Amino acid sequence: MKIVTLLSIFALLLSACSLFGKPSTSEPTPEAAAPAAEDAPPAEEGEEAPPEPMGGTLDTLDSYRLTFKLSAEGKNELGNDLNETLDLLQEANNADLTYHIKRTGAQVELETGLDTEEIYVFGDKTYVLDTFETDSPCTVFFTEENHLDFAYVFALEEMFPTITQGELLEEGVEVNGVSTNHYAVEALDTYYGSMEKFTAEIWVAQDGEQVIRFSGEAEGEMEIAGEPGTGKMNWEYNLTDINQSVEVAFPELCQEQETSMSEIPIPDNATNRETDEGYFVFDSTDSADVLAEYYKTELVNGGWELTDELSDESLYILTFTKGERELQVEIGPGEDEGITNVIITDFSY
Repeated sequence: MKIVTLLSIFALLLSACSLFGKPSTSEPTPEAAAPAAEDAPPAEEGEEAPPEPMGGTLDTLDSYRLTFKLSAEGKNELGNDLNETLDLLQEANNADLTYHIKRTGAQVELETGLDTEEIYVFGDKTYVLDTFETDSPCTVFFTEENHLDFAYVFALEEMFPTITQGELLEEGVEVNGVSTNHYAVEALDTYYGSMEKFTAEIWVAQDGEQVIRFSGEAEGEMEIAGEPGTGKMNWEYNLTDINQSVEVAFPELCQEQETSMSEIPIPDNATNRETDEGYFVFDSTDSADVLAEYYKTELVNGGWELTDELSDESLYILTFTKGERELQVEIGPGEDEGITNVIITDFSY
């Protein structure tokens, strides 16, 4: 079944991101991302107090947009050239639980074989776009607990876990529509490698802890294009439209599939739901007999006609038609005891 292949591809899509960070299944808690200042050991008398840690997590905002651009070049241990790029856009409306994440560049192609990775999240549904697959450009994943389980969520503190602000360069300067203080960066820690030297600047919101802009360049030993090497990299992070009207539009490529899915009844206790190109798969604690009766009732009430039925103990294959559409419902034992698996195929795709 094609959905198995797509799931494998998506697992690769969310694998470790070498130079450009690692996937996050959820935003870090404020405590993890920015320890409270009182947790730091007090300065001895006569000593300068340590700088307060950078803080401000994105999940505390109602909505936002952010961009992150990074490029790296260098040489591997054999002296061969290495190059890598990443261009990321992330749009979020935390109040509505809607998100749009798009990554392009050589790093994405290295991970996925595609030049673009694009994901939309609407509540408990995650839509993955594949513009190269014209027959099935949209795959849908369902999440029962965390609406961002499948999404690559960018978090600055994961890519740069330590950013220590140094000299104040400007005060009250407006950046991305926000009044900020502009600092030189005194100390920097990254997941990318060992940086021998760097220059970086950071702009922090005056009325909060959010990083509004962060840019810099560094050189040293790092992993580039999946290989250890030595080189340099530069980056720029921008946070915009904070708590403004950020609307995430539903992707047009998924509209046909969404309409088709809305016509298929799904029991309330369905779990492990997955869908792709006319397939809908889920598990249920209901017995095969109960589920067979459920579909014979619900689909017929929805205007479908039961045209064929095959059954053998705990296995059912039901065929329904509606106009030119044909729907097949396969009901059988799941992988675990007490679980029934349902596969619905819409042959109109």
